[in-house]
Amino acid sequence: MDLATRTAERLRPLAAKGYVPVQQLDQAETARCDAVASLQQAQEQESAAIRAIDTDAAAKAEVRARQAALAIAQRALDDTTVRATHAGRIVGLTILTGEMLAPSQAVFTLINTEEWYAVGNFREYNIGSIAVGDCATVCSMIDRRKPIRGTVEGIGWGVLDEERINLPRSVPYVERSLDWVRGAQRFPVRVRLEAPPP
Repeated sequence: MDLATRTAERLRPLAAKGYVPVQQLDQAETARCDAVASLQQAQEQESAAIRAIDTDAAAKAEVRARQAALAIAQRALDDTTVRATHAGRIVGLTILTGEMLAPSQAVFTLINTEEWYAVGNFREYNIGSIAVGDCATVCSMIDRRKPIRGTVEGIGWGVLDEERINLPRSVPYVERSLDWVRGAQRFPVRVRLEAPPP
């Protein structure tokens, strides 16, 4: 710091008379300010180190801080492993090996292959003859010749009408089949499939 201060003091009168560029004086002043800040920081670190050495509590606190840092690092390492609660198929994977991920970033979708459902939209006057727990037979559009057994697991309690389609959706929207006639509203019926084909 003393050297930087003396250099700035020597350059100040020379810069005033035009013997050295003003930029050189500015660089010397910046170096002097940096040296002052570095000295103050070093003095504060020295006093903190002296205080830490003198107490047993400081050593214990440092051990606890390092244990906490280790636990955080272990949690971050554990989060790099993907654990699924069910078997499934991965879809929508868009990252490559070596890419960096942010915590809680969605990387892909895991489709549950242990449970399959079909949803049928039934007219409101047919809902009365359907109950949760009823047996059902579903035909897939993939192969309509193979019926699939299932059980009714839920019936929609409500649907959005066409006047409220732009509102936030809390119930499903089921489009009416006819525009010019007020047709019966359709409600979704969810059927859990039993041993569907691959």
